[in-house]
Amino acid sequence: MKEVLLIDGRNFCYRHAYTRTQLFSKNRPTGAIFGVLSGLIRLHRYFPDVPIVFCWDGEEATKSWRHKIAPDYKGTRNVPGKEVPLPVQHIRIQIPIITKFIHNFGFKNFSVPRVEADDLIGILATELKKKYDKVTIYSTDKDFYQLIGENVAVVRDFDKNAACKEVTAKEIKKRWKVHPKHWLHYRSLVGEGTDNIAKPIKGVGPAKALKMLAQGVDPSKDEPHPEYKEHWDKIRLCYRLTKIVRKVHDKRVPLKSQQALRLVLKEASKSLYRDEDSKTKKKYKELLQFLSEYDLDEIMRRRDLLWKIK
Repeated sequence: MKEVLLIDGRNFCYRHAYTRTQLFSKNRPTGAIFGVLSGLIRLHRYFPDVPIVFCWDGEEATKSWRHKIAPDYKGTRNVPGKEVPLPVQHIRIQIPIITKFIHNFGFKNFSVPRVEADDLIGILATELKKKYDKVTIYSTDKDFYQLIGENVAVVRDFDKNAACKEVTAKEIKKRWKVHPKHWLHYRSLVGEGTDNIAKPIKGVGPAKALKMLAQGVDPSKDEPHPEYKEHWDKIRLCYRLTKIVRKVHDKRVPLKSQQALRLVLKEASKSLYRDEDSKTKKKYKELLQFLSEYDLDEIMRRRDLLWKIK
């Protein structure tokens, strides 16, 4: 079966760094570097013949269409005058090192100016599912649940048995009482704290949101629901912010970014496997030097597994 694995790069870095904040080498934090490489090796066990593609926020992603329609979007992440927690500072320092490693060793590594990783993944998943039997998205961001369907899947993490577990429609329906095709509508009513998307109606939680959906409240419609006219602008804003872009020519995406997206799709249509010129003896030697530079002894012992990743 032809499959591709799309990784939410920033999410992957943070997810694999928080439990390793104590790792340092030569007074430099290395927890995120170690975590990402370990995560890659673990993923390779479950997706041995699957190309791994990293997607990142593009340059000036803070000027994306979401920031234009909601200036406070993600406003809690970089507040002027507010001290950034030390573990977060350490992770941020390591991300450029990680992205350089990924690029140097031939992994497909995509980003587009003024386009967030969520939208880049949404567009890639929509296009690649035409060519692949299955497109799998790796992220702990629940917004991706709206993309589940047909041959698009989401994996959040490894379970307690170290198995890479797919998030299924059945699981979502059991836990949240909503089908993935209605996930966007549901999220539009409960809000999203991590992205600073406030609840459109104060006091509305999961149970109330489900009742509203059962009443026929449809945040995708411009015409307000009779019972929620006074809140409709906020409901619609929450819906728009939560909805992931799926098409290159979406009017929300700047024209220059659309051009860059077409180049990404053109490259993706050729091959998503690691570049062949990154598999030379010289590159292998560079890998050993990299692992030694950051004292990644445990990864060094598993270097051949890392090297075999496609």
